[in-house]
Amino acid sequence: LQIIDVDGRQCTDFQCFSARKLDKGRDHPLDVTTTRTLMGSSYPMPGLHSKYYDQDMEPLVEVVQDTCG
Repeated sequence: LQIIDVDGRQCTDFQCFSARKLDKGRDHPLDVTTTRTLMGSSYPMPGLHSKYYDQDMEPLVEVVQDTCG
């Protein structure tokens, strides 16, 4: 998945879900509070603090490259 901000440095709306959980009727999206708590950062970035989590503390997305920020 590549997210492109064509005008540069704008906030984007991004939401993701676990397909496995959706199949079971559980729609737990990316949770910023859980992510911030586990990563110790508001903005995950490539490297050690690279994942976004859902409320069950399961990783949903991992940042592998950030060419903007």
